[in-house]
Amino acid sequence: MKMKMWVIFIIILLIANTGCIDQQSEVKYQGKTVIKCCFSENQSISPVGFNNNQLTLLPNIYNGLVEFDGSFQLVPSLAVSWSNPEDNIWHFQLRKNVSFHNGAEFTSQDVAFSIYQYYSLSLIVENITLINSHSIDIITKEPEPMFLQKIARNLFIYPHNYSLVDNDYWRIGTGPYQLSEYVEGNYSKISYFEDYWGEKPDIENVYLYVISDEQQRIDKFLNGDFDLIEYNINESINNLSHLTSIDIHTYSPLSTYILGFDMRVNDSYGYSDGMNPTSYQNIRKAMYHAINDKELIEEAFQGYARTSTQLLTTYHFGYTPTIKRLEYNISLAKALLNESIFPDGFHIELDAITIGFDYNKKQAELIKNQLGSIGINVTINNLTTTEFHNKVIYQKNTSLWLVGWTINSIDGGLMYPQFFMSEGDNYQGFYNSGHYVNAEVDQIGLNALHEMDIGKRNDLFQKGYRIAQQDDIAIIPLLTQELILLTVDNLELKPRADSTLIFEEISFQ
Repeated sequence: MKMKMWVIFIIILLIANTGCIDQQSEVKYQGKTVIKCCFSENQSISPVGFNNNQLTLLPNIYNGLVEFDGSFQLVPSLAVSWSNPEDNIWHFQLRKNVSFHNGAEFTSQDVAFSIYQYYSLSLIVENITLINSHSIDIITKEPEPMFLQKIARNLFIYPHNYSLVDNDYWRIGTGPYQLSEYVEGNYSKISYFEDYWGEKPDIENVYLYVISDEQQRIDKFLNGDFDLIEYNINESINNLSHLTSIDIHTYSPLSTYILGFDMRVNDSYGYSDGMNPTSYQNIRKAMYHAINDKELIEEAFQGYARTSTQLLTTYHFGYTPTIKRLEYNISLAKALLNESIFPDGFHIELDAITIGFDYNKKQAELIKNQLGSIGINVTINNLTTTEFHNKVIYQKNTSLWLVGWTINSIDGGLMYPQFFMSEGDNYQGFYNSGHYVNAEVDQIGLNALHEMDIGKRNDLFQKGYRIAQQDDIAIIPLLTQELILLTVDNLELKPRADSTLIFEEISFQ
């Protein structure tokens, strides 16, 4: 669901499905049912693979050892308690009398098996000791201060005889719902698991459909065919806001729109002759002062957004309250540019994912005009998600780019080395598309990486983020777009900032 309004790197283009409407009319609903319409054909509703289904299907079918609540506090799940007796040892006591959907008993074998199914976890885990059937030690290669947060986000527990080949196993978990029906490209149904170890949810059956056409999805919702739909902001919001039979739920996700720069002085992508304007801090500062964030919010997002001061949101570990946004000041922007080696301005290309995303196209055009007002001539490269990903992320051939970035890990310390540290091993600098290099920022990241004192770790990352974003202006933070769900007026729902739909938390009044 996070993809519905955000342009980020794992978006799959929406594909229309004409069959889902006919199929829907044939389904007879029993009990309390939420019907949700999703955008991506094989993303939000598919039980296969890992993508948008991590926000809809999978967290309702599977449990982890620990999980996040709606405020991103860690809570017990299949682990009832845990401890950290040594810096690299995590001990877990597991919940007893838990059954998988196939009737198998949950044990420590399932935990060990599941961890090694995740490449990111296998890289940091040295060994796993099965103490007994419901007690386990996980030994990491290095101290991992945010290990619990990592597994809360990235670990679902499967039965240890799980098989990707056997279709009876890829959908078996211990969660409150089990997959009962799936028609590819059409809909999925999950139903309450009678032997679930937790409390019984109010919602017993959940149908998730795909309708890629925005207006068709709204029309079906207003016709009473759905209880909950995802909604992309457009002009229809003015009419919808006057309807008393529906509720409009807005929430700020874990996402931020940013402008990024090529920081190389020589051999830059757009200026191979060595005269790269954005390698100069005063020019980046001038561009920052030229950005009218309020205009972006009102014109591109019709007011459904809020100003950002940095890459991280207030939910993230490492968020730095002392980072302040540079004011919108055209006079100051012009003065800074006039004092630079480019007093008459320059030409630059802006890479943006605009194909299929009208609001992002509008935002890119506004930024072009704003920078043009101080003498910077911008050409927009209108790209698909795949084209942007290849050009900006993999090839790093870009001078200036616009993107909405989502960090669902909660831990800003995981993004720091990938985004602001120079390129290295273990994905260090993987998202550093501007080739930003600061030796102090690198050293701070290395010092913080395995710091087990959470307070010291937070101080280190806040210092590094402040240097990169406030002092060096490695990026220009723009805004956080508010996401929207439309529901019937008798549905109780509090959207999560990570866009995860937990149907245990939803009920009818």
